[in-house]
Amino acid sequence: MSISIECGRRLLPKVDPTIRVYDWRDNRFHYAISVGARGVWREAVAESWESCDLLVLVALEEEFEELYQLFPDMEAVPDPEHGGSDFIFTIRGTDQPVRTVARLVGGMGIAEAQLAADRALTRWRPNLIVNIGIAASLHEDIKLGDVLIADQVDAYDANLKAVSSEESGWELQHRGAVFHGEHVLLQIVKQFRFTHRKQYEAWYNRGASLLDALVPKDKASELKSTGVVREHPTLHVGHLASGSVVGAATGFTTFLKSRDATIRVLEMEAAGMARAAVKRTQQVPWLIIRGVSDFGDERKSEMDATGVGSLRRLAMLNATQLMLSIVQSGVLKY
Repeated sequence: MSISIECGRRLLPKVDPTIRVYDWRDNRFHYAISVGARGVWREAVAESWESCDLLVLVALEEEFEELYQLFPDMEAVPDPEHGGSDFIFTIRGTDQPVRTVARLVGGMGIAEAQLAADRALTRWRPNLIVNIGIAASLHEDIKLGDVLIADQVDAYDANLKAVSSEESGWELQHRGAVFHGEHVLLQIVKQFRFTHRKQYEAWYNRGASLLDALVPKDKASELKSTGVVREHPTLHVGHLASGSVVGAATGFTTFLKSRDATIRVLEMEAAGMARAAVKRTQQVPWLIIRGVSDFGDERKSEMDATGVGSLRRLAMLNATQLMLSIVQSGVLKY
């Protein structure tokens, strides 16, 4: 048995001292009893984890940074077979701490996301996999900083077919592939604002505080006055388009809506993760949670540059904080 005193920094600039008692057996740590300001809890130590409750997939370093800042005590666990590391941490706030593994894809695109998700699913055997990140709004009701949870993912550029064309001789026909979310899981998140009103309102108000903290005041006022951002973020559930194209043109949005007029947001990894989760002997439930950072049109460069990327940070933080609110409410069962 060993005893250590540890300090962890969270969102608030204060030190949280913790006394942690480790159980040392078979030349490795197995469990720890921790005593701190948040109470007493028991948790598995990373070296002994063979599975996890929750697997979080994040595409880009800038997105992962926001998650890391919330959990700076993440422990890196090297992947000896494929290189790199996965990051282990525990989400508390429920009766049973949620053992969580985060994997950084390190790049954009469906192929990269599917490969990373498949490897992580095989390694950690989670009960649920969640993809958090940013996306472009394709609908006027979805504003900057809003968050969408996908109930359907359209891999619009899957299964391409070259067909004859009178104008150019040939053209690519997009057949696509569609992945549907799990009904029970989607009902839980759709009703979250009503079943867990206190947690939802905390997220709602935190989003307003983040907008004030991240976006320059004059720019925030301009965005509000033009109706592209709300004072508080809104949670949406709807269809998501996922493919290999960065959306920065209105014409591309028109094409996507010709396939599905109800598509709400566009991004580049969700279809890969969804495919990895369902194309298995035992399917793994999945959630896609995306914060909106632009509109997928000619304004994209301007939005990305606002406040040195502050709208991208706002979108990612709102998505991440929503995931944490849902997990910490205890509404998900592992």
